[in-house]
Amino acid sequence: MGLCIAGVGLFTGWLVTVYPARLRAPMWMAFTACFCFVAAGLAVALHAFVSRRAYSWFMAVLLAAMAAIPIWIAFDFDLGKRQCKSNFAYLAGEFGCRAVFGVAALLLACMLVIAVRKACKTR
Repeated sequence: MGLCIAGVGLFTGWLVTVYPARLRAPMWMAFTACFCFVAAGLAVALHAFVSRRAYSWFMAVLLAAMAAIPIWIAFDFDLGKRQCKSNFAYLAGEFGCRAVFGVAALLLACMLVIAVRKACKTR
């Protein structure tokens, strides 16, 4: 199962390189999202085969990559190129949409701190 998830990430990364004109985000952001799929798939596949310490650091790197996406959406204020829109009435507008991603970034940052602390303690 994990290798299938990693394969989805690799295939999506290949599509990003083949059709870069269709992106609505910077190339680095698209590759970060693809890396998240590959890393998550490898985490599932390799969990039983690597040491607990290596796995803990691997998960910390995965969380850092996952946090980069909402951080970029929440704080990229290049309004001429990209806008954040929401279909929910109570989150309408640019601020409401970006606030949701800001909260997600904050939660992932907290998870990252916990993961790094755990990785530092793991032997």
